[in-house]
Amino acid sequence: MKGDCYFTNGDIRRYDISPAVRRGGCYAPLANVKVLKNALTVYEGTLAFDLTGKRDSCEIIHFCVDTVYENGPLE
Repeated sequence: MKGDCYFTNGDIRRYDISPAVRRGGCYAPLANVKVLKNALTVYEGTLAFDLTGKRDSCEIIHFCVDTVYENGPLE
């Protein structure tokens, strides 16, 4: 479950969310590929998954932009 994240400085990082999905918890819904694809968005400038489609911050799973940048290999 890797995806490319584009940054304003021109860098592209390929970030893998698989470890988070395997941990389960709030990330468990992302194991469903349909949910994963339908919920993918950018929220507050970072990789996020809007589970309800309502832009409700309590229902959005997001990944820290610094974590994505630092842990995603440069493409």
